[in-house]
Amino acid sequence: MGLDIATLASEASFWEIAGYCSAGIVTLGVAGEAVTELTDWIKPGPFKKAVERASVLILLLGLAAEILTQVQANDKNSLIIGLLDQQTAQLKSDNLVLEAKIAPRRLSDDDIAKLKTAVAPFLRRQISVWSYGVDVEGRMLASQILSALNDAHAQTVDSIGHMVSSTTLRTGVIITGPDDELIAALLVALKPLSPTRGSVNHPGAYSKSGVDMLYGLPSAVPAEIFVGVKPFAP
Repeated sequence: MGLDIATLASEASFWEIAGYCSAGIVTLGVAGEAVTELTDWIKPGPFKKAVERASVLILLLGLAAEILTQVQANDKNSLIIGLLDQQTAQLKSDNLVLEAKIAPRRLSDDDIAKLKTAVAPFLRRQISVWSYGVDVEGRMLASQILSALNDAHAQTVDSIGHMVSSTTLRTGVIITGPDDELIAALLVALKPLSPTRGSVNHPGAYSKSGVDMLYGLPSAVPAEIFVGVKPFAP
């Protein structure tokens, strides 16, 4: 049976009230002891002895009950604290997941270095970088990729923001073109962005089978990198 804070709080409240009652019983026992030991209100005799015994028993009963109620209340409160800690940890975890989903995509310094190394053998081959015109986050990532390629002295074509619209919204980073060797290198270098390979002459078109020569025409650019909108995984 699962625990919930509301049930535990109700139980803790019960034991706290029981603790107050136990304190009252202890007070009653102490009062009885005080009356028989410190006053002459009760004359010596069997009745006084009975009151003395009863007071001792009431005091012991109250002390035992007080210990029990305190232990139970502490136990319930500890469980509540534990559940609150679990909920806090889960909220933090959920927030981290949410932050990762909404955080802009960026290449780290190490990723940029790997990209520069990957294109080093292909500096005479053009690479075009595309993005949607209205996608600010995509434009920033595309600009970062283009800047890294330019720093590596690769031949680039700046097509950032040139994709105005498309029939199907394209997500993620898609690499197209007929140059298999260059595209393979780019797919590995941009692995942190989970790139896929798309169709020739159709920037950003997704093709599970790779380059499918949809139009039967060679691409003017050996490789094109299309930065689509950031995918939001469920």
